[in-house]
Amino acid sequence: LDNGMMISYRKMIKVGDLKITPAVAVSEFTRKENPQKKTTDGRKKHQQIMGGLQLDYDAMSLAITAGKLAIERDDKPDNDYFSFDSVASYQFKHIKILGGYSFLDEDGKDVYEKEGWRAEAQLTVAKNAYLSLTYDRVLANNNLKINDDAVILGLRYDF
Repeated sequence: LDNGMMISYRKMIKVGDLKITPAVAVSEFTRKENPQKKTTDGRKKHQQIMGGLQLDYDAMSLAITAGKLAIERDDKPDNDYFSFDSVASYQFKHIKILGGYSFLDEDGKDVYEKEGWRAEAQLTVAKNAYLSLTYDRVLANNNLKINDDAVILGLRYDF
């Protein structure tokens, strides 16, 4: 039987009208040695730590997250990554505008594993339901520089 664990903590602190929410999360997964079990990527251990900070003031929000990830593999080289993600938003009455930038930096590589930015508009159509229009720009994928973009229209429901 494989085993894994994850713990996380976040706490909102209010200073006047400013809400400050720091968060931290740690996870680990270890695969039990089993010759009959075939895995797709040979991953035998995965360790990750992430930290983030969200600032909210009136209708504005800014969130930043960074993390370290280490992957041990069977017959392939191990991978170490540093991740960064950011998003800023402004909430109008029924419309929210968001923008963000993120990257996943693999140790020893000259080009990011993944890098991109996005802009999104969300229209509230019902409680916890949103129609969203997103422009997604990918600048790097699989440690190769690329220029790929997409426009995505979707309906989202938050449970």
